[in-house]
Amino acid sequence: MNALRAGFFRNRTSGWLAVVTAVLRILCGVAFILAGAAKFADLGTTTAGFVAAGYPDSPVIPFLVALLEVVAGLMLVVGLGTRLAALGLGIVMIGATIANAMTMPPFIPATVLLFVFLAYLLWAGPGKAALDSRILAKQAGTTAHA
Repeated sequence: MNALRAGFFRNRTSGWLAVVTAVLRILCGVAFILAGAAKFADLGTTTAGFVAAGYPDSPVIPFLVALLEVVAGLMLVVGLGTRLAALGLGIVMIGATIANAMTMPPFIPATVLLFVFLAYLLWAGPGKAALDSRILAKQAGTTAHA
């Protein structure tokens, strides 16, 4: 179990690539926070957009997507649970790409690009200056003393 936990928090990048990874993580996080906040700001229009894409006529799904985008975006910004946040947002991007294919084809490249960035973060981890790294260091220190 410790190996699984350590793998979840560890970085697969180092040096300048870890810095690039951190910048990418933070930029993706900010993008999702803004996207989620925009959905919250006008949930009626967001719901209408989801309905046009074939989702049920209910504000629950857009609300949950917006909540996931804001919370997971914040997680990416601080680097806490980076892989979990990237996984959740990656699933949202699959749905967004399908929805865009039906309603807004010009936006497909943006959702695919975000998906690729999230897949990279899922593989690479948080990069530099992330809470995940501090948690891993603390666990390594605890394990070393145990």
